[in-house]
Amino acid sequence: RGLSDIVFYQLRSMNFYQDTCNAIGGALPVYDSQGSFEEHYKYARNRFNSIDKNSMSFQASKCFFRGDEARFWVGMKKDVARDMWTNPYTKEDISYPGAWYGDEPSDSNHDCAHVWTTNPSDEILRSWYSAKCSDRSSCAICKLKEGNKINLKGLCPPDYEEQEFDIQYFI
Repeated sequence: RGLSDIVFYQLRSMNFYQDTCNAIGGALPVYDSQGSFEEHYKYARNRFNSIDKNSMSFQASKCFFRGDEARFWVGMKKDVARDMWTNPYTKEDISYPGAWYGDEPSDSNHDCAHVWTTNPSDEILRSWYSAKCSDRSSCAICKLKEGNKINLKGLCPPDYEEQEFDIQYFI
């Protein structure tokens, strides 16, 4: 059985991570309710905080702000012309209003959102911030489909017919 997600510890654009996740058969998280967001938020905060920050690279450490607050992309995009948030995978409008912090979304031209894994004392968790999809400002958690495999290609028939090669790998 393969992994259920991959955490990417580099500040990249939402567009980059959406393409990367798609290439490996996964997707950035899209939330349809406060409950689904909070469940994934708690999981993500634990995943990000489980890494030994003393041994991570300088590049990876940029995912964190003020020590333990990680930021990762939410898998949704704003149709700026219609002022409507959409699911980039289904192209459907998202009816869930989001878990925006304070006065967010802060700019009408911001077309993506990311989460900051703060530890708020509020009863309702609100930690979304708006950003441009092209900004290299967040890391990502790519949710993978169950049992997703990568196939090794490029072996010549005599190589794999005469010897046993494992040509299917899980991420």
